[in-house]
Amino acid sequence: EDYIKQNPNTKAFPKDKPVVYELYWSPSQIRARANYRVAEALAFANSLWHASPSTHISLSENIIYADRLRIRQPGDTEFAL
Repeated sequence: EDYIKQNPNTKAFPKDKPVVYELYWSPSQIRARANYRVAEALAFANSLWHASPSTHISLSENIIYADRLRIRQPGDTEFAL
């Protein structure tokens, strides 16, 4: 919440009571995604999948994507994704 206050141009919705923020690749998100435990968890999850040798996919490399930040207050049932 402090980061959002310091970055007032951050897009958020719904406009009347924001819970989803258009924050991609914030410093905190980058640190979390770079954590070795996240890499280990992704590698384990990838090990559960199998593909034929002719399939153009790599199950040995992790893919990290930019996702939004969601701050939902306890008991909030008004906005769901």
